[in-house]
Amino acid sequence: MLKAQNSFAALNRRSLSLDYSLTVKDLKQQVTNQYLVVYGDQQQLAFLKESYQLLQREDSILQRLARANIYRQTDYLTFVASMRKQQLLKMQALSQLKSNLGRLRYLCGIEDTSLVSLSKPNLPLAELVNVDSTLTTRKFTADSLLIASKHSMIDAYYRPTFSLHADAGYLSSFLFEPYNNFGVGVGATFSIPIYDGHQRTLQHQKVVLQEQSLGFEKGKVIRQQQIQRRLLQSQLNDLALQSKEVDEQLSFARALVEANGCLLESGQVDIPMFFLSIQSYMDLEGQRWSAEIARYMLINELNNISE
Repeated sequence: MLKAQNSFAALNRRSLSLDYSLTVKDLKQQVTNQYLVVYGDQQQLAFLKESYQLLQREDSILQRLARANIYRQTDYLTFVASMRKQQLLKMQALSQLKSNLGRLRYLCGIEDTSLVSLSKPNLPLAELVNVDSTLTTRKFTADSLLIASKHSMIDAYYRPTFSLHADAGYLSSFLFEPYNNFGVGVGATFSIPIYDGHQRTLQHQKVVLQEQSLGFEKGKVIRQQQIQRRLLQSQLNDLALQSKEVDEQLSFARALVEANGCLLESGQVDIPMFFLSIQSYMDLEGQRWSAEIARYMLINELNNISE
Protein backbone atom coordinates (compact mmCIF):
# COMPACT_ATOMS: atom_id res chain seq x y z
CA MET A 1 0.00 0.00 0.00
CA LEU A 2 2.81 2.41 0.92
CA LYS A 3 4.63 1.71 -2.36
CA ALA A 4 1.50 2.51 -4.37
CA GLN A 5 0.96 5.73 -2.41
CA ASN A 6 4.56 6.86 -2.98
CA SER A 7 4.27 6.16 -6.70
CA PHE A 8 0.99 8.10 -6.89
CA ALA A 9 2.53 11.05 -4.99
CA ALA A 10 5.55 11.15 -7.34
CA LEU A 11 3.31 11.14 -10.43
CA ASN A 12 1.11 13.83 -8.89
CA ARG A 13 4.16 16.05 -8.27
CA ARG A 14 5.19 15.61 -11.89
CA SER A 15 1.70 16.53 -13.09
CA LEU A 16 1.66 19.65 -10.89
CA SER A 17 5.10 20.66 -12.16
CA LEU A 18 3.86 20.46 -15.75
CA ASP A 19 0.77 22.49 -14.76
CA TYR A 20 3.12 25.20 -13.50
CA SER A 21 5.15 25.10 -16.74
CA LEU A 22 1.97 25.41 -18.82
CA THR A 23 0.83 28.39 -16.73
CA VAL A 24 4.19 30.10 -17.27
CA LYS A 25 3.99 29.35 -21.00
CA ASP A 26 0.50 30.85 -21.30
CA LEU A 27 1.54 33.94 -19.33
CA LYS A 28 4.59 34.35 -21.55
CA GLN A 29 2.37 34.23 -24.63
CA GLN A 30 -0.04 36.80 -23.16
CA VAL A 31 2.78 39.19 -22.25
CA THR A 32 4.40 38.79 -25.69
CA ASN A 33 1.08 39.38 -27.45
CA GLN A 34 0.44 42.50 -25.40
CA TYR A 35 3.97 43.74 -26.09
CA LEU A 36 3.29 43.35 -29.81
CA VAL A 37 -0.02 45.22 -29.45
CA VAL A 38 1.74 48.12 -27.72
CA TYR A 39 4.54 48.09 -30.28
CA GLY A 40 1.93 48.21 -33.05
CA ASP A 41 0.23 51.19 -31.35
CA GLN A 42 3.62 52.85 -31.09
CA GLN A 43 4.28 52.31 -34.81
CA GLN A 44 0.84 53.65 -35.69
CA LEU A 45 1.37 56.79 -33.62
CA ALA A 46 4.78 57.39 -35.20
CA PHE A 47 3.26 56.91 -38.65
CA LEU A 48 0.40 59.35 -37.91
CA LYS A 49 2.88 61.92 -36.57
CA GLU A 50 4.95 61.63 -39.73
CA SER A 51 1.87 61.97 -41.91
CA TYR A 52 0.68 65.01 -39.98
CA GLN A 53 4.10 66.66 -40.31
CA LEU A 54 3.98 66.04 -44.05
CA LEU A 55 0.59 67.71 -44.28
CA GLN A 56 1.82 70.62 -42.16
CA ARG A 57 4.74 71.23 -44.53
CA GLU A 58 2.38 71.40 -47.49
CA ASP A 59 -0.15 73.54 -45.63
CA SER A 60 1.99 76.68 -45.72
CA ILE A 61 2.52 76.26 -49.48
CA LEU A 62 -1.15 75.66 -50.20
CA GLN A 63 -2.19 78.61 -48.05
CA ARG A 64 0.09 80.93 -49.99
CA LEU A 65 -1.09 79.58 -53.35
CA ALA A 66 -4.76 79.84 -52.33
CA ARG A 67 -4.27 83.51 -51.45
CA ALA A 68 -2.71 84.05 -54.87
CA ASN A 69 -5.84 82.47 -56.43
CA ILE A 70 -3.79 79.66 -57.95
CA TYR A 71 -5.97 77.24 -56.00
CA ARG A 72 -9.55 77.65 -54.92
CA GLN A 73 -10.29 78.46 -51.29
CA THR A 74 -12.72 75.52 -51.10
CA ASP A 75 -9.99 73.07 -52.11
CA TYR A 76 -7.65 74.52 -49.51
CA LEU A 77 -10.35 74.31 -46.80
CA THR A 78 -10.93 70.66 -47.73
CA PHE A 79 -7.22 70.05 -47.25
CA VAL A 80 -7.28 71.79 -43.84
CA ALA A 81 -10.25 69.65 -42.75
CA SER A 82 -8.36 66.52 -43.71
CA MET A 83 -5.32 67.72 -41.79
CA ARG A 84 -7.46 68.34 -38.69
CA LYS A 85 -8.87 64.85 -39.01
CA GLN A 86 -5.34 63.51 -39.11
CA GLN A 87 -4.56 65.40 -35.91
CA LEU A 88 -7.59 63.82 -34.21
CA LEU A 89 -6.47 60.35 -35.30
CA LYS A 90 -3.06 61.08 -33.80
CA MET A 91 -4.62 62.00 -30.45
CA GLN A 92 -6.77 58.85 -30.46
CA ALA A 93 -3.71 56.71 -31.26
CA LEU A 94 -1.84 58.23 -28.30
CA SER A 95 -4.74 57.44 -25.97
CA GLN A 96 -4.89 53.85 -27.25
CA LEU A 97 -1.13 53.48 -26.79
CA LYS A 98 -1.32 54.61 -23.14
CA SER A 99 -4.21 52.23 -22.44
CA ASN A 100 -2.51 49.16 -23.94
CA LEU A 101 0.80 50.07 -22.32
CA GLY A 102 -0.98 50.16 -18.96
CA ARG A 103 -2.35 46.66 -19.59
CA LEU A 104 1.14 45.41 -20.45
CA ARG A 105 2.48 46.80 -17.19
CA TYR A 106 -0.41 45.20 -15.32
CA LEU A 107 0.46 41.78 -16.77
CA CYS A 108 4.12 42.29 -15.81
CA GLY A 109 3.35 43.70 -12.34
CA ILE A 110 4.95 47.08 -13.11
CA GLU A 111 3.53 50.15 -11.37
CA ASP A 112 5.24 52.80 -13.53
CA THR A 113 2.83 54.98 -15.54
CA SER A 114 5.25 56.99 -17.69
CA LEU A 115 5.15 56.78 -21.48
CA VAL A 116 8.07 54.73 -22.78
CA SER A 117 9.26 53.62 -26.20
CA LEU A 118 9.43 49.87 -26.79
CA SER A 119 12.27 48.30 -28.74
CA LYS A 120 11.63 46.39 -31.93
CA PRO A 121 10.63 42.82 -31.01
CA ASN A 122 13.27 40.14 -31.37
CA LEU A 123 11.01 37.18 -32.03
CA PRO A 124 12.56 34.54 -34.31
CA LEU A 125 10.55 31.55 -35.45
CA ALA A 126 11.46 28.64 -33.17
CA GLU A 127 12.27 25.23 -34.57
CA LEU A 128 9.17 23.07 -34.80
CA VAL A 129 9.34 20.06 -32.49
CA ASN A 130 7.39 16.83 -32.61
CA VAL A 131 3.86 17.23 -31.27
CA ASP A 132 4.49 14.41 -28.78
CA SER A 133 7.31 16.48 -27.20
CA THR A 134 5.30 19.61 -26.41
CA LEU A 135 4.40 20.60 -22.87
CA THR A 136 0.70 20.02 -23.53
CA THR A 137 1.25 16.45 -24.73
CA ARG A 138 3.64 15.71 -21.88
CA LYS A 139 0.97 16.92 -19.46
CA PHE A 140 -1.52 14.47 -20.97
CA THR A 141 1.03 11.68 -20.63
CA ALA A 142 1.68 12.55 -16.96
CA ASP A 143 -2.05 12.68 -16.22
CA SER A 144 -2.53 9.34 -17.97
CA LEU A 145 0.14 7.71 -15.78
CA LEU A 146 -1.38 9.33 -12.71
CA ILE A 147 -4.81 7.91 -13.50
CA ALA A 148 -3.35 4.49 -14.32
CA SER A 149 -1.63 4.41 -10.92
CA LYS A 150 -5.06 4.46 -9.30
CA HIS A 151 -5.46 0.81 -10.30
CA SER A 152 -2.52 -0.08 -8.06
CA MET A 153 -3.98 2.03 -5.26
CA ILE A 154 -7.29 0.15 -5.49
CA ASP A 155 -5.61 -3.27 -5.59
CA ALA A 156 -3.33 -2.37 -2.69
CA TYR A 157 -6.35 -1.46 -0.56
CA TYR A 158 -7.86 -4.95 -1.06
CA ARG A 159 -4.69 -6.96 -0.39
CA PRO A 160 -4.62 -9.12 2.79
CA THR A 161 -2.76 -7.41 5.64
CA PHE A 162 -0.91 -8.86 8.59
CA SER A 163 0.37 -6.77 11.50
CA LEU A 164 2.00 -7.40 14.87
CA HIS A 165 1.54 -5.21 17.90
CA ALA A 166 2.95 -5.23 21.45
CA ASP A 167 2.64 -3.06 24.52
CA ALA A 168 4.14 -2.96 28.03
CA GLY A 169 3.25 -1.02 31.19
CA TYR A 170 3.87 -0.50 34.89
CA LEU A 171 1.09 0.18 37.36
CA SER A 172 2.55 2.33 40.12
CA SER A 173 -0.50 2.54 42.41
CA PHE A 174 0.38 -0.71 44.23
CA LEU A 175 2.74 -0.24 47.20
CA PHE A 176 3.58 -3.88 47.85
CA GLU A 177 5.23 -6.45 45.58
CA PRO A 178 6.24 -3.94 42.87
CA TYR A 179 7.52 -6.75 40.64
CA ASN A 180 3.90 -7.69 40.07
CA ASN A 181 3.12 -4.23 38.67
CA PHE A 182 4.77 -4.89 35.32
CA GLY A 183 2.66 -6.07 32.34
CA VAL A 184 3.45 -7.06 28.74
CA GLY A 185 1.04 -7.79 25.87
CA VAL A 186 1.71 -9.17 22.36
CA GLY A 187 -0.81 -9.62 19.56
CA ALA A 188 -1.21 -10.17 15.83
CA THR A 189 -3.87 -8.98 13.38
CA PHE A 190 -4.67 -10.54 10.02
CA SER A 191 -7.36 -9.13 7.72
CA ILE A 192 -8.57 -10.22 4.33
CA PRO A 193 -11.43 -8.69 2.28
CA ILE A 194 -14.17 -11.19 1.58
CA TYR A 195 -17.03 -9.27 -0.08
CA ASP A 196 -17.30 -5.52 -0.89
CA GLY A 197 -20.46 -5.40 -3.03
CA HIS A 198 -18.44 -5.20 -6.29
CA GLN A 199 -17.00 -1.86 -5.22
CA ARG A 200 -13.50 -2.86 -6.35
CA THR A 201 -14.72 -3.68 -9.85
CA LEU A 202 -16.72 -0.47 -10.06
CA GLN A 203 -13.72 1.60 -8.99
CA HIS A 204 -11.55 -0.03 -11.67
CA GLN A 205 -14.23 0.64 -14.27
CA LYS A 206 -14.38 4.27 -13.20
CA VAL A 207 -10.61 4.62 -13.66
CA VAL A 208 -10.84 2.95 -17.10
CA LEU A 209 -13.46 5.52 -18.16
CA GLN A 210 -11.19 8.33 -16.98
CA GLU A 211 -8.31 6.86 -19.02
CA GLN A 212 -10.48 6.62 -22.13
CA SER A 213 -11.78 10.17 -21.71
CA LEU A 214 -8.25 11.52 -21.31
CA GLY A 215 -7.11 9.52 -24.35
CA PHE A 216 -9.87 11.01 -26.50
CA GLU A 217 -9.01 14.53 -25.26
CA LYS A 218 -5.31 14.00 -25.97
CA GLY A 219 -6.02 12.82 -29.51
CA LYS A 220 -8.29 15.79 -30.15
CA VAL A 221 -5.72 18.31 -28.88
CA ILE A 222 -2.91 16.76 -30.95
CA ARG A 223 -5.02 16.89 -34.12
CA GLN A 224 -5.98 20.50 -33.40
CA GLN A 225 -2.34 21.46 -32.87
CA GLN A 226 -1.29 19.81 -36.13
CA ILE A 227 -4.06 21.61 -38.04
CA GLN A 228 -3.22 24.92 -36.34
CA ARG A 229 0.46 24.54 -37.19
CA ARG A 230 -0.28 24.05 -40.89
CA LEU A 231 -2.72 26.96 -40.86
CA LEU A 232 -0.27 29.34 -39.17
CA GLN A 233 2.57 28.37 -41.50
CA SER A 234 0.31 28.94 -44.49
CA GLN A 235 -0.70 32.36 -43.12
CA LEU A 236 2.97 33.28 -42.62
CA ASN A 237 3.74 32.39 -46.24
CA ASP A 238 0.77 34.39 -47.52
CA LEU A 239 1.73 37.35 -45.34
CA ALA A 240 5.28 37.31 -46.72
CA LEU A 241 3.94 37.59 -50.27
CA GLN A 242 1.55 40.39 -49.30
CA SER A 243 4.32 42.31 -47.53
CA LYS A 244 6.53 42.09 -50.62
CA GLU A 245 3.73 43.49 -52.78
CA VAL A 246 3.03 46.32 -50.30
CA ASP A 247 6.72 47.29 -50.22
CA GLU A 248 6.81 47.55 -54.00
CA GLN A 249 3.65 49.67 -54.11
CA LEU A 250 4.92 51.82 -51.27
CA SER A 251 8.02 52.85 -53.20
CA PHE A 252 5.83 54.03 -56.11
CA ALA A 253 3.41 55.85 -53.77
CA ARG A 254 6.29 57.66 -52.05
CA ALA A 255 7.73 58.73 -55.42
CA LEU A 256 4.28 59.98 -56.51
CA VAL A 257 3.90 62.12 -53.37
CA GLU A 258 7.32 63.68 -53.93
CA ALA A 259 6.55 64.40 -57.60
CA ASN A 260 3.14 65.92 -56.79
CA GLY A 261 4.79 68.02 -54.07
CA CYS A 262 7.06 69.58 -56.68
CA LEU A 263 4.16 70.22 -59.08
CA LEU A 264 2.02 71.64 -56.29
CA GLU A 265 4.12 74.80 -55.92
CA SER A 266 3.60 75.69 -59.58
CA GLY A 267 -0.12 74.91 -59.52
CA GLN A 268 0.18 72.01 -61.97
CA VAL A 269 -1.67 69.49 -59.78
CA ASP A 270 -5.06 69.74 -58.11
CA ILE A 271 -5.22 69.75 -54.32
CA PRO A 272 -7.68 66.79 -54.24
CA MET A 273 -5.32 64.82 -56.47
CA PHE A 274 -2.36 65.72 -54.29
CA PHE A 275 -4.18 64.74 -51.11
CA LEU A 276 -5.32 61.50 -52.77
CA SER A 277 -1.69 60.57 -53.42
CA ILE A 278 -0.82 61.33 -49.78
CA GLN A 279 -3.76 59.26 -48.56
CA SER A 280 -2.71 56.34 -50.76
CA TYR A 281 0.82 56.56 -49.37
CA MET A 282 -0.47 56.65 -45.77
CA ASP A 283 -2.76 53.66 -46.36
CA LEU A 284 0.10 51.59 -47.77
CA GLU A 285 2.39 52.60 -44.92
CA GLY A 286 -0.31 51.55 -42.46
CA GLN A 287 -0.66 48.17 -44.21
CA ARG A 288 3.11 47.68 -44.01
CA TRP A 289 3.40 48.02 -40.25
CA SER A 290 0.12 46.14 -39.73
CA ALA A 291 1.57 43.21 -41.70
CA GLU A 292 4.72 43.39 -39.58
CA ILE A 293 2.75 43.15 -36.33
CA ALA A 294 0.56 40.36 -37.76
CA ARG A 295 3.71 38.41 -38.66
CA TYR A 296 5.03 38.72 -35.10
CA MET A 297 1.66 37.59 -33.74
CA LEU A 298 1.66 34.49 -35.94
CA ILE A 299 5.23 33.64 -34.93
CA ASN A 300 4.36 34.02 -31.25
CA GLU A 301 1.36 31.72 -31.60
CA LEU A 302 3.35 29.15 -33.58
CA ASN A 303 6.19 29.21 -31.04
CA ASN A 304 3.69 28.75 -28.22
CA ILE A 305 2.22 25.64 -29.86
CA SER A 306 5.68 24.18 -30.45
CA GLU A 307 6.91 24.72 -26.90
